[in-house]
Amino acid sequence: MKIRSVETGEAIVRQVWLANPALEGMALDDDGIAWTAFGPTARRHEVVMGSLGLTPASGSSNGDDGSTATALEFVTGILAYLEFDLGAAHTRAA
Repeated sequence: MKIRSVETGEAIVRQVWLANPALEGMALDDDGIAWTAFGPTARRHEVVMGSLGLTPASGSSNGDDGSTATALEFVTGILAYLEFDLGAAHTRAA
């Protein structure tokens, strides 16, 4: 949270997420913010903190369906929130 731009001196960290071995799924620290398919309902300049409960299934290296769904929901939402163009990324990688 205390990382600043060397050019402008502004704080550059806007989101902090903790992935932990728990079954709760996604939880935002601020009840005034919701998670959607497009990421958090906060504006881009706001600080968003939360946690991801990810627990692999017992005896499995692939993870359980709940953890996989939570991870996919988080990654898809955060990429949409950051307006990341997956199509352009795939084109550059090819």
